[in-house]
Amino acid sequence: MKGAPDRMLPKLLTLVAISKEDKLAPFVENLLDHKDGDIRVKAIATIGHLHTERMVPRLTEIALHKALLKTKKLKEQQITAVKALAEIGTDEARGALQQVAEKGPTELRKLCHELL
Repeated sequence: MKGAPDRMLPKLLTLVAISKEDKLAPFVENLLDHKDGDIRVKAIATIGHLHTERMVPRLTEIALHKALLKTKKLKEQQITAVKALAEIGTDEARGALQQVAEKGPTELRKLCHELL
């Protein structure tokens, strides 16, 4: 995925998610800071599909991110991060969901309670 054109990244991320090949997780992790918000969302979802437990702190950070101007894209990233935590499903991920349910943005709290 390194060096792949941006237009190919969504398709590559879909293939990685389908493959469940956790060895590709480091490449996906690099895309969490991509300039394109759609690619960031896809990367977050892929981390969940790969059950990449070491990314739980980063997903929690994304879900709890506070911004003066909350854009539609940021909200989508936060919702996707919460769903990824649920998909990872480990004790650490469930603990992160609980944290977001208690301290996160109001619109995410209900979703977290549903996923716990």
